[in-house]
Amino acid sequence: MDINLLILQKAEENRKKKNEIAKRMREKRGDELKEKQKEYRKAHAEKLKKQFKTYCDTNTDINDITIEKLENLEDVSGDVILLNKVRLQKDKGVMISKAEKTGIRGVGEKTATDYINKISIIHNILSNNDLDKELLNRILTGKEYEGDDRELINNMEYIKDIDKIIKTIYTKYDNMYSRKSHIASFMTLISYLPNINAGNITYEIIRKKFEELQEEIYEERGMNKKAINEESIDNFEEDEIMKNYDKLNIDDGLVYVFYTLQPPRRVEDVQLITILKLKDIEIKNFNYENLDNDKNYIIIREEDNNPYAIIYNKYKTNYLYGRQIITIVNDNLKNIIKKYILMYSLKDNSSLFIKYKSSSSFCQGIKRIFSKIYSKKITLNNIRHSYITCVMRTAHNANYLKNLALLMGHSTNEQLLYKRIE
Repeated sequence: MDINLLILQKAEENRKKKNEIAKRMREKRGDELKEKQKEYRKAHAEKLKKQFKTYCDTNTDINDITIEKLENLEDVSGDVILLNKVRLQKDKGVMISKAEKTGIRGVGEKTATDYINKISIIHNILSNNDLDKELLNRILTGKEYEGDDRELINNMEYIKDIDKIIKTIYTKYDNMYSRKSHIASFMTLISYLPNINAGNITYEIIRKKFEELQEEIYEERGMNKKAINEESIDNFEEDEIMKNYDKLNIDDGLVYVFYTLQPPRRVEDVQLITILKLKDIEIKNFNYENLDNDKNYIIIREEDNNPYAIIYNKYKTNYLYGRQIITIVNDNLKNIIKKYILMYSLKDNSSLFIKYKSSSSFCQGIKRIFSKIYSKKITLNNIRHSYITCVMRTAHNANYLKNLALLMGHSTNEQLLYKRIE
């Protein structure tokens, strides 16, 4: 059976399981859910009134505007028009953290460092004490021992006042993305602190604020507009790509074609790629279960050093789609990879991109290479958004778009947000 079909089937099974869990949760909660929905509707109406007050006639009392009227207002190029809008209500179940659900705590060292940096900014505003970063790292990575949370409370006396933390973040940052990333840092930390998160109240407060920001961001991204000063690539035609490749050295050239002659992946996915040399007969009967799930691989035919396929074990959505095995079909890409491997005499279990030892250095390398080619500041996000925008200039069926989303390591819904209106 085709591997992409297997992946889709697994995703569908996971979706059905989640729906069953949600159904049981709705049945269990009963009247409680109805009350929460009522409260949400009231809060939603007040939010809409504030959001659309500028559209109201000066003689109109805002309190006389119904939610139905408000939800029919749509701003298009500065004009207010009537538009029927669908309103969705979704039961999210009991709002508890992943740590409480699974009993598993801990993020990776890189994520922990990022969270600590963000927490330290807010800490310096709210406290005169030096932040105990070692203690914070221990808690965030799941290595804490009994009593760590009480020590943290002594070091971060404001941690129990979640409203104060949220207010400080909102005062410090106007940008929604900055607010979200800082709130996410505190949200994860609080989910690991049982002495603070008693009764799940504190976590629920910050989780709701996080989801509110998430909703605002998706609403903005859903407009598919280019951000101010956002750069893009207009042409992914192979002839054009190969002309640009000829201007680069072999190291930069490999990076360039890897992100243009096929759907561009996140840098974390690609930087992890390790060479796996197999004989032709081994490729046909290979047991992928024996691979290290913390690594991604490129299969190279031992007989002629031809690249065969890329295996993604570790990527952002691997929990949903599982292992991906992607056959390399572009001849130019295959030849360039082969040339690179032969030039550096790369052996089995070597990194493919030997020049880059970390995701951050790889990311900077991509920015440098693409900015040089296109004479403007091009980031990996720009590349991924541009690629989707170019693909969607042509009509494609649903199966094609599903497969493209899998190749890029994200969902079809996320893919729709990548497209830019030109």
